[in-house]
Amino acid sequence: MKEEQYFNIFPIVALNCYVPADIMILLDGSDSIQDRDWIKMKEFVKLLIDNFDIARDAIHLGMVVYSSRIGDHIGLNSFKDKSMLKLLAGALNHPKDGTNTAKGIEYVREKFRMDGRPGVPKIAIVITDGSSDIPKNTKMQANVAKNEGIKILAVGVGGHMFKDELRSIASRPSKVFTSPTFGTLITLVSEIRNMVCQGMFFTFFIFNCSCSLKCSICLS
Repeated sequence: MKEEQYFNIFPIVALNCYVPADIMILLDGSDSIQDRDWIKMKEFVKLLIDNFDIARDAIHLGMVVYSSRIGDHIGLNSFKDKSMLKLLAGALNHPKDGTNTAKGIEYVREKFRMDGRPGVPKIAIVITDGSSDIPKNTKMQANVAKNEGIKILAVGVGGHMFKDELRSIASRPSKVFTSPTFGTLITLVSEIRNMVCQGMFFTFFIFNCSCSLKCSICLS
């Protein structure tokens, strides 16, 4: 059964989002982003953190800043609660260099492989304000990540976003989100939280539901 068909049976309001999942947020640290917008992006990330069910037995979250190289990064190797994550998000430095999105996705793949928990959903949220330095490498790394089972949400912001590349990064078109300005990013928080919740719950159901009385449908 496809994911879309499944959610036609179970409405999103019925989903339980308190399930284990590993999430990595990728922040574009390129020089096209103004200092005030960098602050707004970090505020957006802090709001996402507030809206996720972060706990030792639920969501674990990490962050990475990518530019020409990998910048500040918060891994998944040790659990961090919401207060610590928001403190760390606020302290992320802005490299102000290129946009090597491929390098950021490659880094996140490595972190999921090395530090992620086995058997739980892996979700990457890529935030960017424009085209990457080498789009073909970005698409390749995104495809490898998706083949490894990582669900990717792509968040484009500003007037120079490259929508075709956002679609090539995301797991499917419905996982692409756009905002006209950094100031309006916060309006996407609820929608992104619900999309993440869908992916988490569906994967959790597949791993944990068998054809028994406790399940309302059987998956062959």
